[in-house]
Amino acid sequence: MRQTLRDELREMEDFGVIRKSSSPYASPVVVVKKKDGTNRVCIDYRRLNKLTIFDPQPMTPPADIFQGMEKDQYFSKIDLSKGYWQIPVRKEDIPKTAFVTMECHYEFLRMPFGMMNSGATLTRAVKKLLCGMDNVVDYIDDLLIHTETWEAHVKTQLFKRLQEANFTSYVLILFLPTLSLHLLLADINRQSS
Repeated sequence: MRQTLRDELREMEDFGVIRKSSSPYASPVVVVKKKDGTNRVCIDYRRLNKLTIFDPQPMTPPADIFQGMEKDQYFSKIDLSKGYWQIPVRKEDIPKTAFVTMECHYEFLRMPFGMMNSGATLTRAVKKLLCGMDNVVDYIDDLLIHTETWEAHVKTQLFKRLQEANFTSYVLILFLPTLSLHLLLADINRQSS
């Protein structure tokens, strides 16, 4: 597990997500296996979270996401790659994100998973990005483009907005008219559980 942690931290450092630190903060780290078999470095921010002022940002309930899509036939599900890492940490907060391993002390330059307000911050940034786009909905770090026609689908400006905001993403699934909205709903419900 130590080599896994080393590899993951090296990759995070190479991507500019973390850097070496001399911060007085030092949360513990643990590596967990994700459903897809890849590893996730998790930081135990419980002590820091106890001192954090909660900043709620309600998420759209899954059932409400599908309101008004009855006539739509084309769906593309987009995943924001490493969603939390899309958001830079404010300079004054970087030292608070510090964590320690057996070998080194690091701090995050991009928003880590596990801090009390990380989810709200990501949701707020995505909502701002999607403002005025009636044919795109969000759920955590998944985006869904929905249109009645293929022409409208390919004209969606989502990828342009993602690029302008320096978000990285990739298309996971393209649902064509022959597939049902129920399949899409089942997939999102499965992921949210």
